[in-house]
Amino acid sequence: AALQDPLGANLDRYQIVKGWLEADGKLNEKVYDVAWSGDRKPDAGTGKLPSVGDTVDAANAGWTNTIGSPELSAVWEDPDFDASQPAFYYGRVIEI
Repeated sequence: AALQDPLGANLDRYQIVKGWLEADGKLNEKVYDVAWSGDRKPDAGTGKLPSVGDTVDAANAGWTNTIGSPELSAVWEDPDFDASQPAFYYGRVIEI
């Protein structure tokens, strides 16, 4: 679960980053979108999640919290898990 910083922007998405080693020592990385704000759906062809949008006001160095979510949560299981493959995971939250 992730909560918005009280002084920060709303949340766009929560991601799990997986890294793993191949048998030849090559390091790989894959990013999974686990939870996201709004009613967006991943693209059927690419699996990529569309952008939540942008409320940045560059001229005044600000933004509005009219998009995104103050809280995101999910339960996730690695769809590509292989117990014989060394791997690491970490979570990250993307703000709007």
